[in-house]
Amino acid sequence: MKLLCLHGRGTNSDIFETQLASIIHRLPKSYSFDFIDGEAAVNAAPQVAQVYDGPYLAWHSSHFADEVASAHEYVKDILEEDGPYDGVIGFSQGAALAASLLMAHQIQHPDQPPLFKFAIFLCSVLPLSPSPAIGVEITDFVLNYESSYRSFFGISDEDVSVRAASCKTAYAYRSLNGSFGNIDEDQHGAYKIGIPTFHLLGQTDTFLDFSRYVLDLCERNIAEVFMNPGGHETPSSMESLERVVGLIQRVIELANTEY
Repeated sequence: MKLLCLHGRGTNSDIFETQLASIIHRLPKSYSFDFIDGEAAVNAAPQVAQVYDGPYLAWHSSHFADEVASAHEYVKDILEEDGPYDGVIGFSQGAALAASLLMAHQIQHPDQPPLFKFAIFLCSVLPLSPSPAIGVEITDFVLNYESSYRSFFGISDEDVSVRAASCKTAYAYRSLNGSFGNIDEDQHGAYKIGIPTFHLLGQTDTFLDFSRYVLDLCERNIAEVFMNPGGHETPSSMESLERVVGLIQRVIELANTEY
């Protein structure tokens, strides 16, 4: 069982491996985990620099479609060179990128097998489309989003102004509580990520609505969900860890059977 592991913004592959250690320790030893680094250099995620050394990386530094598209191509090149992978596991921006990759592939290549047999989404942030051909424009939403969480994204007032004046655009796959408008169902509004998925949501996570959004993008009858009592983090209590690992194994078993 081979899994591709995508870290969160402002961390790196080594940090993500440490964050996942308690979960990996409870999974079968036959599972292998391939931790890769994003290409974009960014500021450290909040409180990360006090604990972990850099470099601090991201899959894309902004939320504009050109950077998202570059991140897609980067990961697809890795899949081509080092795959195939049975599953993908992502945290925060890594989870959002995994969801975006799966959704884009399913829309653009409906007759091909999915990129992975299953996906594990941990505390996802906002997933974005790489192209206006498969998304609805949310540029104003994204600019407000980045401005509201500038400390999390490590951007200054000047950065916000530069991005607003850049004339670049951002896209999502479908509406989030009505915020993103609507996508024509005849084109791609009806698409769902059609593989078994596990979703870790943080009860006090600032980005909880985006984890719920990713869940909405997936087929609900083959999705497992755990609401962690914590925030934007992996579980720490023994009880939560055991429950999460059990649900992950259920999703993997489902991916290896007919569903």
